[in-house]
Amino acid sequence: MVLHKKNRVLHHVINCGKHLPLENNRAPVEAALDNHLHYRNKIAIIEKLALAARKAKDQKLAISLLTKAIEHSPLSPHLYDSLVRIYGEFKLYDKIVPLLTKGNQNVESAIKAHNSAQPGEKGRKRLAQLERLKLGFASRIENAPKRKGKAERKKERRSKVVLRTIS
Repeated sequence: MVLHKKNRVLHHVINCGKHLPLENNRAPVEAALDNHLHYRNKIAIIEKLALAARKAKDQKLAISLLTKAIEHSPLSPHLYDSLVRIYGEFKLYDKIVPLLTKGNQNVESAIKAHNSAQPGEKGRKRLAQLERLKLGFASRIENAPKRKGKAERKKERRSKVVLRTIS
């Protein structure tokens, strides 16, 4: 991450590689949420910060970063999937279905807003895209309880394997 000294915009080295500030215009990177993120790559930067926080086992930071990313881009299912993974990893299973329900509501409101406009060819494609997204959220909501049980059984099997190898 590179922080511009004057305008305090935070750039990601890979995503913003072609337009990073010059060496003399760079400042030390403080807490990422206190700075302005580069507007074109905002979601990608937040998501990469969240994944780094997840690897560092910083649950609160990872959740807050992904929640912020979802606020900026409420129709991006991959952000919801990443947050669901983090909730599952930290055993916050009761938060998964409300999160996915919120995503489904966001899609439904986007469909309603889209239907109020008169769609052309692009409009019909966008509506079909939103309908597929709605089906995806419905499927995720339906499968959430099954995935919880599957994750617990998988963890139980791993612990049995570890016990066998130790014995």
